[in-house]
Amino acid sequence: PALCLYCSTGHQQLTVTSMALLEKLSSSRKLNKITSPELSKWRSPNKIVEVLSAEVDLNSVSRPLVSQMQPESREIEAGPQSPGYIIRESLLALLNSCLSTINDRPTIAHLLLGFNSIGNILDIAPDSLFADKMSLLHAVIGFLQNYPDALDGNILPWLVHVKRMAFGVLKHLWSSKLSSYFTLAEMRGSRFLLSMFACQPIIGPNTPWDGFLIGTPEFWLSESTAGLAEFLLYRSYLFEYAATEIRSATKLGSPTLQAEIISTLFGNSVSETGETIVNPSVFDLFDFADLDTQHQLQPPALSFLDGIEFDACARPETDSSPIVYNLDEIVELVQVRKEELSLSGHLRPQDEELFQAESESLILFIRSTNQASQIAFNRYLALRSWTQLITTMLTCSEIDGGRRATFILHSLQLILPKLEIAIEEDLPEGLELARLAETLVSRLESTKPGSGNPRRSGDVLDEKLHQLFQVCVRGVTLANGNVSIRETFYNTCAHYVAGIISTEPVHQSMKFQSQQVIKAAGHALIEAVCDDAYAGQETCRVSALLLLNLLAALDRQADGLLADSISQSNYLSLFLDTIRSLPIELRNAQASGKQYRKQEYTGKTHV
Repeated sequence: PALCLYCSTGHQQLTVTSMALLEKLSSSRKLNKITSPELSKWRSPNKIVEVLSAEVDLNSVSRPLVSQMQPESREIEAGPQSPGYIIRESLLALLNSCLSTINDRPTIAHLLLGFNSIGNILDIAPDSLFADKMSLLHAVIGFLQNYPDALDGNILPWLVHVKRMAFGVLKHLWSSKLSSYFTLAEMRGSRFLLSMFACQPIIGPNTPWDGFLIGTPEFWLSESTAGLAEFLLYRSYLFEYAATEIRSATKLGSPTLQAEIISTLFGNSVSETGETIVNPSVFDLFDFADLDTQHQLQPPALSFLDGIEFDACARPETDSSPIVYNLDEIVELVQVRKEELSLSGHLRPQDEELFQAESESLILFIRSTNQASQIAFNRYLALRSWTQLITTMLTCSEIDGGRRATFILHSLQLILPKLEIAIEEDLPEGLELARLAETLVSRLESTKPGSGNPRRSGDVLDEKLHQLFQVCVRGVTLANGNVSIRETFYNTCAHYVAGIISTEPVHQSMKFQSQQVIKAAGHALIEAVCDDAYAGQETCRVSALLLLNLLAALDRQADGLLADSISQSNYLSLFLDTIRSLPIELRNAQASGKQYRKQEYTGKTHV
C-alpha cells in the first residue's frame, strides 16, 4: 500500500523508483500464485491485488496518476527529459508489464486503471472514478486523442514512443476477455476510432523523422530510426483496433455502428453535430508500405576488433522482436579484447585513440543494424495488421455490390506491386499479401468475371485480376519451399480461372491471355502443380488438384496445352494409379477423412 502511495507523489525520483519496484513485484511468480479455485471465486488469486483491494483507497492512488497523463504545454517544450514525461513513461511501462505478464486475471494495472476486482473478474464500482469517466483508463484514452506525435510536421521519436506505449495498454485490455467489454465500450463512447484516423499523418519519403529524411545516410545513424520503428508499431495497433471494432459491431448486431465504422475507414465520418469530417482512409494509411526501408549498412573496417564472434550476442527472433544484438554484451566483448591486446603488447598507449574510434564506429554500426532490423520487422507487423483489417472489412461487414467492386479494385491496385516484389525477393510479407489477394478474389461474388452481371469497375478490374493471375503463376514456380503461400496461389488462380471458363464470348480474350500466361510459365508450372497434386500436404494437395481441374476445363476450350504437357510427363500414369487405389482408401478412411478423399478423387478424375 505504501508503495502505491509513493507512486502517486509526483516526485520524479521517488515515483519512478517506486513504479519500477512495483513492476518487479507484480511480475513475481510467488505473489501471483493461484490459490484454490474455490477461494478465487470470491478472493483474488493475486496477493498484491487482494491487499490493495482491501487496504487502499484506490481512487486516492489513481487520481494523481490521472493528472500525470495530462501533460502541460511546457512539457512539450522541455522534451523527453521533463519530469512529467519521465513519470508518464514509467507509469505506462508498469501498466504494460503487468498486463503482458497476466492477461486472464486481475492485476495491479487493472486496479490503477479504475477497475474493481471481484475474485477472477472485473467490475465497475458505482462510486468510482471509472463510473464518473475520470479514471486512469479514460485519461489514457484522452492522452492518445490529444497528445501530438509531431511538431511542425517533424515526427519526433520520444513523442511517438510514449503514444505507442499508451496504445499498447489499450491493446492489452481490448485483447483480453477479462477487460475487452468495458474497454471497447469506453473507447467507442469517446469516438476513439474517428479521432485516431483523423489525426494520422500521411508519411512519405519527404517526411522528416527527428529532422532527417529516410533517404539520407544520417537517418540510419540517428534516433530517427527509433521514431520510424515506433510509428510502424503504433500503426499496427491502430489497424488491429479497427478490425476489432468491426468484429465487435458484427457480434453486437448493430448495422448503425458497423456503417459508422466502415464510413470512417473509407475516409468520411460524421461528427456528433452532424457535420461531415474528411479523414485519412484505410487506403491512405497504407502509405508506410511505399517507404524504402531496405537500407544496407556498410560494416566498418576493423583492425583491433577483427575476428570477435559477435553472433554470440544475437538474440533469436520471437513473435514480438526480430534478431537483434545485445549491445551491453558487445561492449563487454570489446573491453575483453582491449584487455587481451594490452596484455599481449599489441595495444600501445598511442593506439588508444584509434581503438576507441574503432569501438565507437562498431557500436554505432550494430545499433543501426538493430534499428534497421526493428524497422523491417515492425513494417511487417503493420502490413500484416493492414491486410487483416481489409480482410475483416470484406468478411464481417456489409458493403454493397458496386462499392464492393471498387473496394476490391482499389485494394488490388495497392497490393499487387508489393506482392510481386515480395515474391521475387522471398519476403515474409508475401504470404500476408497473397492471403489478402485470395480473399479479394473469392469475395467478388456477383462482381467476378463470368457472372454476366454489370460491374461498375468493368475492364479495369478484369485487367487487375489478370495481372494477379500472372503474379500468382509466377509465385508458384518461385515458392519452392513455402507450402502455405503455394497453396494460397493455387486457390487464387482457381478462383480466377473459374470465373473465365464460362461460354460467354466476352471472355474469349481473357481465356486466350490466361493460356498464354500458362504457356509462358512452361513446364516449371506444370511440374510444381502436378507434384503438389500427387504428393503434396493434404490441403495443398487438394488446392493443386482443384486448380488442375479448372485448368483442364480451360484447356478443353483452348489449344490443349495442359493435356500435352501432362502427357509428356510421368504424372498421368501416377494419377491413374492413384485413382485405381482411391476406392479402397475411401472404404478404409475414417469419417473425418472421407470428405478430403472425395475431393481428391473428384479432382483427379476430372484432370
